[in-house]
Amino acid sequence: MVVKLSLFRIALLLLLTTVSCGKAPPTTPNDAAPVGGTIVATGSFGGTTVTGTVTVYSMGSNAYIIRLVDFNAPAEAGLQMIAIINTNVTAATITLRASTGNQNYNFTSNLGNIAWSKIVIRSTQNPSGIGEAPLRP
Repeated sequence: MVVKLSLFRIALLLLLTTVSCGKAPPTTPNDAAPVGGTIVATGSFGGTTVTGTVTVYSMGSNAYIIRLVDFNAPAEAGLQMIAIINTNVTAATITLRASTGNQNYNFTSNLGNIAWSKIVIRSTQNPSGIGEAPLRP
């Protein structure tokens, strides 16, 4: 009986400790590089606020993967990546999973001939953008 009571107290203490600590710390994604596909554009974030590189892969049939490598942005609410093509057309607005790491994002576009212009990172706090990576073929 004493052993059962002690185990119950330990379990209760662990439960209360877990609940009181809040959320688990965020993990940094480390997505593998895409297999196959053709690299159609690359670029780098040049500012001090957002750093890392961008590679855009064409996977065929209007499917693309945007890969962020060594990505680091402020941990702000509502981080989004905006893919700009043909100078000023928004091809995709994608919510980021994390503010750091190697991350892959899939999307499909039916916009026809695409000339990749830039990737913009914005947040709820900074909707006009906190970082930009000009893209080149």
